[in-house]
Amino acid sequence: MRALALEGLKGEILRRKIAITIGPELEPETPGRLLAVNGLATQLLCSTEMAETIAVDLSPWRQEATAPQILLVVQIEEDNGVVRVAGVMDGPALVAHISSGGQALSAATVEIPIAAFRGGFEQFLRWTTMLPTSALPRVAVPAASEASPLAIGPALQELQAQIQEWLKHQLQEAPALIPLLVAGARAADQAEVFLVNPRVDLDEEGNHVSLVVSRTPTIWADRPLAEILIERDGVPVWQQLATSKKPIEGAIGWSLEPLNAGESCTLKLRPYGTSGGAYAKVSLVVTESEVIDQCEAWLCRGDSVQELFTTEDIGIGRDATIRLAEEIAARLRLKHG
Repeated sequence: MRALALEGLKGEILRRKIAITIGPELEPETPGRLLAVNGLATQLLCSTEMAETIAVDLSPWRQEATAPQILLVVQIEEDNGVVRVAGVMDGPALVAHISSGGQALSAATVEIPIAAFRGGFEQFLRWTTMLPTSALPRVAVPAASEASPLAIGPALQELQAQIQEWLKHQLQEAPALIPLLVAGARAADQAEVFLVNPRVDLDEEGNHVSLVVSRTPTIWADRPLAEILIERDGVPVWQQLATSKKPIEGAIGWSLEPLNAGESCTLKLRPYGTSGGAYAKVSLVVTESEVIDQCEAWLCRGDSVQELFTTEDIGIGRDATIRLAEEIAARLRLKHG
């Protein structure tokens, strides 16, 4: 399957006439061998089209110097040779997923749902053509007894503080979060939810709307949730459920295909402990194409976004710039807890 995956990747890159190099030149089909995709250390994982999970070999991850920067999942229909890129994941996201799923960091392999790998071929292209190699850090996955790689270091603390200070200056004072009422909640249930990111506004008709400046917005509610549901035209397209012992907490990464400029969908949130069918809902509306393209370029810089906070005007307007900073803060929360 690995040979088919490489053939399919190279063929699509050639068809699109994109300047991407895939190495090493010598025996890239060797199982377990890391690829060098435009200088980014990439772990290629292959599965059948119907597989729901994939085994990740953690042996390359034990040392930071040799750890991959990208995990790339390719699904293959061997009967007809169809190759599809399911998505990508970086090191911090892998460690967070292992920890949140209760799997041992010391295990030789871990099982990851293929749905956790995001963005398909387009995200793979963005990461390998738009990001500097420094934007995708090498993260070691040590044995569980070693120091946690999720610990927030001084550099990250400084960046988080910089974001908050910048937002405070831009907004003069922090705007009050608009509550989303939980329709159908019983009197004893949690009756409202606050969405930290993307921030909620009211449109001219009084409807709750969140303008998003990323094609893969990060969802971040202020309290534990029992369920997150996303609908398009009234049809559910994605769902995440809590368990009886573990609610959904903190920032949640986008697990669907990237949104298009001007596209909208409905986000439904059910607080933990609330009865089934009781949701708070908000419309997510993607900003215009020119703005979203500029925002995605900034987001591709990863944690190295200090220039955003020292540039007087990045050309997308004050509100979009603030929402971009909020999205960056949410992604930092998602990566580092």
